Order: sequence, then C-alpha cells, then structure tokens
Amino acid sequence: MLKLLPSIILFLSALSSFAQVPYDSTYKTDVIEVSSFFGKTDIFSSPSAVYSLSRQDIKSLNGNNIGEILEYVPGVFIKNYGSGSALQTIALNGLGAEHTVILLNGSRLNSLQNSQVDLSLIPNENIKSIEILSNGYSSLFGSDAIGGVVNIITDDLSGANNYNANLNTSYGSYNAKKIGLSLFGRVKNASWNISLSNEKSDNNYDYIFINGLFEEEKQRENASYSNTNISLSGEYNFNDKLLAKLQSRLTDSDKEVPGIETGNILPPTTQRDRNWNNIVTLKYVTGNIIFSNEINFQNNLMNYKNLPFINSYYKNIVAGNLFRMDINIKEHLMIFGAEARYGRVISNELETRAERKQYSLFNSSTIDFKSLKIFPSLRYDYISDIDENVITYKLGANYKPVEKINFHIRANISRNYSAPTFNALYWKTGGNKNLKPEESFNSEAGFIIGGKYFASILLDISYLNIKADNRIIWLPGKNFIWIPQNVLNSESNIINGKFIVEFEPAKHFIFKTELSYTHNRTLKTASTFPDDPSLDKQIIYIPLEQIKFKLGITIKSFEVNFMLNHIGKRFSDSENLNPMEPSNLLDANISYLIEFANLSARLKFEVNNLTNTNYQYISGYPMPLRNYLLTLNLNYIK
Repeated sequence: MLKLLPSIILFLSALSSFAQVPYDSTYKTDVIEVSSFFGKTDIFSSPSAVYSLSRQDIKSLNGNNIGEILEYVPGVFIKNYGSGSALQTIALNGLGAEHTVILLNGSRLNSLQNSQVDLSLIPNENIKSIEILSNGYSSLFGSDAIGGVVNIITDDLSGANNYNANLNTSYGSYNAKKIGLSLFGRVKNASWNISLSNEKSDNNYDYIFINGLFEEEKQRENASYSNTNISLSGEYNFNDKLLAKLQSRLTDSDKEVPGIETGNILPPTTQRDRNWNNIVTLKYVTGNIIFSNEINFQNNLMNYKNLPFINSYYKNIVAGNLFRMDINIKEHLMIFGAEARYGRVISNELETRAERKQYSLFNSSTIDFKSLKIFPSLRYDYISDIDENVITYKLGANYKPVEKINFHIRANISRNYSAPTFNALYWKTGGNKNLKPEESFNSEAGFIIGGKYFASILLDISYLNIKADNRIIWLPGKNFIWIPQNVLNSESNIINGKFIVEFEPAKHFIFKTELSYTHNRTLKTASTFPDDPSLDKQIIYIPLEQIKFKLGITIKSFEVNFMLNHIGKRFSDSENLNPMEPSNLLDANISYLIEFANLSARLKFEVNNLTNTNYQYISGYPMPLRNYLLTLNLNYIK
C-alpha cells in the first residue's frame, strides 16, 4: 500500500481541481503563513500540529536572538553551548539540528556544510512571526525536513503608514550592550526598510563548576562576542498585478569560543561568521492564478581558529531559483513548482570539488469537502553529487465533525529524507562518498479544540511516530580515524499537548496562560555492531520530558510575564550511563508602554534564571546564573 501512495497522491492532486465545496469556519484565527502550501488555513484546519509566535508573543519573551525565543516553544529543545552568541541549534522531535529546515521568509538557511543553522546569529528585530511545523515536510521543502520546519517571517512592507522609525537599545549583565535602528519609508508604489544593529558583550558570566569534590563558583573566560546585522528590503508595485521584492541580510559576527569546561584554562579559540543572504521575488497575479519566481543567493563564511593547532575556514556559496504557480478555485488550492539549486563549499578541510546541483519538482494541493480537508503533496529531487533520485510524499487530512463546535481531528503520514552533508562526504581525513540519504516515515494523529466562552480557550494534543533509517553517525575506523556511515536506525514516539487560556475580566486587563507537555521517547532500534550496548537506548541529549509554562498579565500599559521551562532527564552518552538531571528554569520580565501622539516608548526589564539554578544543556558547557537585561524601544510612526 505504501508503494502506491505517490500515485494516490498524484490522483488526489488532480481531483482537487474539481472539488469546489466552500469551507466555513466558525472560529477564525490568524493565517499561518508557512502553511501557504495548504492554502488559506489556520492552526485549526491544518493537517498537522502548527505552533505560531506572533509579534506580540515575541515581545513578551526574553532574549535577543531566535534561539533564545524558540526555547519557550512547546516540544522544542535548543542545544545551547553557552550564553550570548554561543552555538545554538534546534532539536525537534528526537532528531538532530540537521533534520530541521530553517527558513527566512520561506527561503532555506541550512548549509550544505553540515545542514545546520546557528540560531544565535539571527536577531529578533523586525520579526513579524515565527511558525513551527512539528513534523516531516520533505514533500514541500525537500532535504532535511524530517523532524520539522521553522519559518522566520520578517516585517512586510504593506500597511497604511508612510514613515516609521524604530530605535532599540539595551544594557545588561556581563557588559552586554545592544543598539538597533530601523527605518521604513514609502513613496508612491515603492516602499523600503533598512535595519542596523550591533550587539556585544564580555560574556564573562558566573556559573557553578563541580570539580569532583565540591562546587566552585567561576566566571566563563574567553567568551566575548560582537554581532552586527544589516538588513535591507524593498518592494515595488508596477501595477495591481505585478510586484517585485528585494531582501538582503548581512550578519557579521566575531566571537570567542571557550570550549568544554574541564577546570583548566584552554587556549583562546575564535570564530568569525560572515553570512549574506539575498532574495529577489517577482509575483504576477492574473485571475485565480499567481505566478511567482524567487532567486536566492547566499555567501556565508566561517573561520574557526585555535592556533597553532586549528585554522579552519568554510565558504558556503548557494544560488537557487524557485518557480511556483498557485491556482485558486474558490476554497481550493493547487500548487505546481520547480526548483534548481547550486551549492559549493570551499574549505581547507574538504576536498576541492565539494559541489552539488539539485533539481526539484513538486505539487501540493488542498481538496475541500466542507467538513473534510485533504492535503496531498508529492516531490521529486535529483541530487547530482551522490547521483540520487528521491521521491517524497505527504498525505494529510483534517475533519471537523460538528459544525458549531470548533473541534478538528487531524492525521497525516509522510516519507521524508535528508541528503548527506559535505562534511560527511568530502572531509579530507575521513569523508565517505558512498553515503546514502537518511530516510524517515512519519505518522501523526491528534485533535485541536478552541473557542471563546468566558475566556478564549485552546487545547491541542497530538501523537507523532517517526521511524528513521540509514541515519548517519561517525564511527572509529582504521588508524582511529572517524568515518560517517549509514548505520543508525531510530524510532521516536512523541506526545505533545498544549493548553492556552486568554481571559479579559475587565477593560484593559488581560490574563494569558499557556501550559505545554512533551513526552519524547527516541530509541536506537538497530545494532551498529554485535552486542551493541546502545541498542534500545535513548538518543543522546533528547529530554524524556519537557514542561513549559507561561503566564502573562497586562494591566493598561503594564505587562508582566513569567516563563517556566522544565527540562527532563536526558543522557550525554549513547549507552545512557551518564544521565543529566532535570532542571527547572524560571525567567521573567516587566514592561511599561508610553504612547504620545506618533511616538511610543516601551521600557522592559528582563531577569533570566530567576532562581539562580546551576544547569547545562550540553555536558561540559555551563550556563549563566541569574542575569539581567534592560531594554528601551522608541517607535515613531507617521
């Protein structure tokens, strides 16, 4: 039956052209922009669990970058290797950072070098929303989308205002300083936005080190950083049918990398990142059809130094073209697309011809039968350097059994994949050119119910199973050289639940609370060698449980927020012999908003790790004790 699924999905996609029954929802929410592949849908009528952070949600949380913001999202575990601009990668649904696609306005950021994205390098300025699809989506986004997708959506250039100026400045613990300026303007059919920010810190934070006999309070050394971000976006409406957009973003980061805490002073290690991402989009609308073409160019440089031992550089160059045709028939949507991408990595650690050409065709549809929606999608990818043809699919459904109750049942199955990285294929010392793509089969079922009674209430529960095969791990070979091989199989069984209540007992008084629970059992399911002691053990650094609680109270211009993050038991080794004890982290903030004519000012005071907890996300990388940040935001609108 599974072998016939691609053919069934292709048939259903064609059928969607004839299904023209309008859909009526009695409870509307904001459109989930990343779900544009599903049509104009919301979190209730999507085929799988979706979590959305609005601009107001982001403002209510602590943190200066996307990694710190995502720590509060249900089911997300951020592998944080320190504080400030230390490496931050995402672990979603029991898989690695290389199995989650990170998008900026729908454009892929994952590198060919290691398929990962350092979230600490993406600031939270000018972010309109963040959407998290917590499941496999290779049929829509191609390689790496085994565990999920995160789409970061920046401010658009539409709206009624002609001019907007925003100044953001902050100062906090460890001599942390940040200043940012954003300017927006509109002249007739053209609009533009430019943003600049700089953040720096000594980052010599306090932490507790256990030397084997007793606890010792220390300061992190050689951990300073300086990050500069520049972004430019422009939009021009030629007429009511033709639109052109330009987005360009440059990140310039210099940081010290202190490494694993052993009790000894390590030699100074530095890392320099220069990431430049450009997107040019043309969109043409005629009747019920939208044609769009996106050109993307990325030039990213990373230079890691631990002199005189290491001086590694990686230059990632990616150029791509994505064409889409959206056909809307009343409440239905058919999308046809083609994508071509070229990528090359130039590095003193890799072979000279580390390059890849990838060609893709995809189709995604929404078939609407009023109370039932069906979401078939199908994708073909050809990957040149490993000479692989990959077909992926997803088939989802959303059923609303009772017309007057906003209760939806959803389910989906999908086949997903992740292509080998250039590090694994072309590392000079131990690369393996015989690697095959990693694969997974995902299945999900759940329900969501919500409505407005005495308060706005939402309950969302889902179960997810991911069987991943041919996963790549590095194993010792001859002469003690580590070599990547397709030998790891794993199975994830995940239960996610979230409960949100928003209550307004009086005018200008809003009470909002959110509670989420995640149980994640991700086990290695096949032996790598005879009598493998890691068989049927939890994959390292995957928390068995996570509980996240947020409480926000707004009284007129005052707002207070508390965020509790419980990180359950996890293991720092594959045999589960070294457990990392659970930790409870409490953050808080208070802000005050002043509005006068066209000017508004928000003063915000953040406290991180309010209870002064000693904790680590990754063994050997201590996290800060209690610390503070004071932020002032000035906004002028005309």
